[in-house]
Amino acid sequence: MNGFIDHVRGDVEQATADPDLHRAADALDAAYARDHRYPDLTSDQLRDDPSYGIGIGVNVTYCGPRDVVLVALTGGGTVSRLLLDGKEHGDVAGQQVCPADPDHPAPWKH
Repeated sequence: MNGFIDHVRGDVEQATADPDLHRAADALDAAYARDHRYPDLTSDQLRDDPSYGIGIGVNVTYCGPRDVVLVALTGGGTVSRLLLDGKEHGDVAGQQVCPADPDHPAPWKH
């Protein structure tokens, strides 16, 4: 029973994740696909540019041309999502900083 409850709780947390996080990841990955690099812009600059559609609930940290970290509040707390080379590399709990080595991006799985 506990396994089922944990599974449902995870689904609810995922479903209540800030939709701006998903939109931000899609927009930034599209920019990467187009330009072969992530834009070196602040969260405020990205919010002010309607082509990115990044909402106020998402903070964007530019790590380098290959990677950015998105941080948002979800139903389960703060999560950080790594975008690397035009792909999402999952969410980890808490507010994370840029990985020291994009080729081994701990705490995210590569």
